[in-house]
Amino acid sequence: MEVEVTFLSRRGTAVMRRSQRASGERVRIGRGTDNEVRLSDIHVGLRAAALVVRDGVLYVDRLDTSPLEVNGAAVETAPLKPGDQILLGPYRIEILPAPEGCDGAVQIETVQPAGAAQVSGGGTRIGLERAGVGKRAYAWTGFLLLAV
Repeated sequence: MEVEVTFLSRRGTAVMRRSQRASGERVRIGRGTDNEVRLSDIHVGLRAAALVVRDGVLYVDRLDTSPLEVNGAAVETAPLKPGDQILLGPYRIEILPAPEGCDGAVQIETVQPAGAAQVSGGGTRIGLERAGVGKRAYAWTGFLLLAV
């Protein structure tokens, strides 16, 4: 099987595209270096998903514990058609019509910054700034105590 993969990156109003072809019995997607499609964000598993062709239809299979959604629904495996969207970590993968000589085509775009933390419940921060006094005040107080 052969899949055309297009990575989109946006900088302001400019859109940059980088395309490559991935081939194999199945096209694996994940953070590991042995995947045909490598996604570098820590929120994506080493081997998160795979694209496979069964009976002439393109499918996505979840390979590990990474959350995988197709059109907003969590799935283990799902058939794909042009226009479907897969969410995997901070990436949105859109299924495109297959070009000549390929079994499928995908367009991958980051919808969250790489490594962005998912904070729930408003988030909590631990540090000196929570005490209302900055680091410099604590440093001077410690210095003066040692000097005396």
